Amino acid sequence: MAAVLPAEPILASSLIDDEELGSIVSRIFLETKKTERKDVVRTGVSSVDEALEGGLERGGMVGVSGEVGAGSNEMCTALLVSSLLQDTMTAAAVVDTAGNFDIVRVYTLILSRVQQDEELLQRLRAEEASGSESSVEDTAAKVLDRLKIMRVFDFVGVMEAVGEIRDGLEGRSKRKEATPAVENPTNAVGEVAEETSSNVNAPIVETHFMEAAAEERVIADSQEEEDEMLFDSEIATQTVRLPTQELPVREQQPLQPPNQHEPPSLKTSFILMDNLAQVLSPFLKKDYIQANNLLTALLRSLSHLTHTHSLITLLLNPATVPRPRSPTRKVSGPPQPQQVPTPPPSVFSDVKAIPALGNVLGVYVDVGLMVSRVPRRKVDARVLYSEGHNKKGVQWVEVVEVVSDRWGGRTGGWGTFLIDQEKCIKDL
Repeated sequence: MAAVLPAEPILASSLIDDEELGSIVSRIFLETKKTERKDVVRTGVSSVDEALEGGLERGGMVGVSGEVGAGSNEMCTALLVSSLLQDTMTAAAVVDTAGNFDIVRVYTLILSRVQQDEELLQRLRAEEASGSESSVEDTAAKVLDRLKIMRVFDFVGVMEAVGEIRDGLEGRSKRKEATPAVENPTNAVGEVAEETSSNVNAPIVETHFMEAAAEERVIADSQEEEDEMLFDSEIATQTVRLPTQELPVREQQPLQPPNQHEPPSLKTSFILMDNLAQVLSPFLKKDYIQANNLLTALLRSLSHLTHTHSLITLLLNPATVPRPRSPTRKVSGPPQPQQVPTPPPSVFSDVKAIPALGNVLGVYVDVGLMVSRVPRRKVDARVLYSEGHNKKGVQWVEVVEVVSDRWGGRTGGWGTFLIDQEKCIKDL
């Protein structure tokens, strides 16, 4: 009798075809993403917002890398203005390490958006309580008042700026201001009495110190010495004749009710840091390991702050094209293993730029964006890459790529935009 073979398991994927499986996945996941992304900040460019699936959601760190002049600063400025216009009860903070943040461009972009959108203008006037008679320029200026610019010069300044933002979000600065400087009156009298009693012998010590110092001085002018001795004697006399009977008593001030006309404190909801590589380069040249440890500690703290308070944190990161290694250069010493160069993150073959701080920054950012410039048309590409041809007439277009996404699955998406004469981004 033949042995009965055990039944082989049937895979669940064999019970459904690929077309039906794809429709289920798109119906469940894609529609869920569209409904979840409500509180987002948009760039105002349809192509870029579509690549970001509506915009950047709050509660995430975003790394924006790009070469100088590629459009990364302009895109971050557009996101900054969108955050300011979205909610009048929030503020934005800019940590400027390079000193080239253009506040005029921010005001110009705010003014342009307010002039083009009448509904936005009316909403800002109502929420700012400025009245319908206020001009468009005044409304844009009030929006600009909610922008905090922190100019820092080194890595310590960056850490202090982040700590100041944290104190404002967690209410530590308010608690410090609200803490009464006057304690218990009995303790205050005791403290004054102790200070006075401890300072009774202070004039004698001070007088002896002045006399000893006067003896050690080099006599330069008799009149000058007499003046100094006169001042010393006056100081000693005034110190000895301090009244000890009348003790100043610090009275406890009654708590005053909060001022109803005082404007409410604004919560910081947007942080733009331009840029970390500017202040970290001296540390990297001196001690690479210590610089990475400092950067890791800062990014960990900034990530926790962003996720806890639902902020949008943009980290501007420069990108550079690596120089080709000279084949004729001879390396002295024993042969070393050849290092594999870091591949460019862009999907475009013409973009060779590599972001700085990529080995550490990529671990903590939730979304990584790459901004680059590419030729706009095929004719521009032919003119650009042709040898000996004048390249002044080449037209460019800025490309934004999503090179990494921790949660949203937007990696690989890209959009395009143009930069006008006022340094504002617009649709292609």
